[in-house]
Amino acid sequence: MDIRKFFQAPPAKAPRTDPETPIEPPSCSSPIIPSTCEPKIDPLDIGNAVNRRINKGPPLSDQEKYAFTTAAWMPNISKKIAFHQRDENKRYYLHREHLETELGKCFSYSELLKGLFCRPCVLFRIHDNAYHNVPVKQFVTEPFTSYSYLYGLQNRGIPCHINTDYHKNNVARQAAFVERFLNPELAIDSRLYSAEDTQKAHRMLRK
Repeated sequence: MDIRKFFQAPPAKAPRTDPETPIEPPSCSSPIIPSTCEPKIDPLDIGNAVNRRINKGPPLSDQEKYAFTTAAWMPNISKKIAFHQRDENKRYYLHREHLETELGKCFSYSELLKGLFCRPCVLFRIHDNAYHNVPVKQFVTEPFTSYSYLYGLQNRGIPCHINTDYHKNNVARQAAFVERFLNPELAIDSRLYSAEDTQKAHRMLRK
């Protein structure tokens, strides 16, 4: 299912002109098609979902959530994002292979927001606080860019994030969503979670 059509805006209409007046092609300053000169960002860049979740756009539909979950776009980042390992002068680069490990498979790089995000936490969180009203930022509402610590210290990077109850609960919500999306007969109504599901999730987060 290619749902990019859900993201495509209708084509802009050029103003009416005299039939004998030649029409000049739009330039970068043209108000007719202002986006043609901007860098093209794939509709399934996870950064688009991040912005939508923080109230910069309409809510995500179930079709969009499913597409971001199963087919989030990954740009070609080879030889583009350099970093240094701790206590080393050697230059390293972020590669797709960093996110194709068992630990990194639910993370995507956003060309739009220039950093890494956790797809389950972006798409399926029910609030922005991890515990005791501490806001979640890196990997969720803000890009993770400390690549030297990507798989390093336990208090930073992917190992730290995936071991939190916050992340584990969102992964469980994602799995439940995918099952219900692919098997509509399992859903009692069109809501993603029942009231009971939400209450259980809140109780788990408060422990």
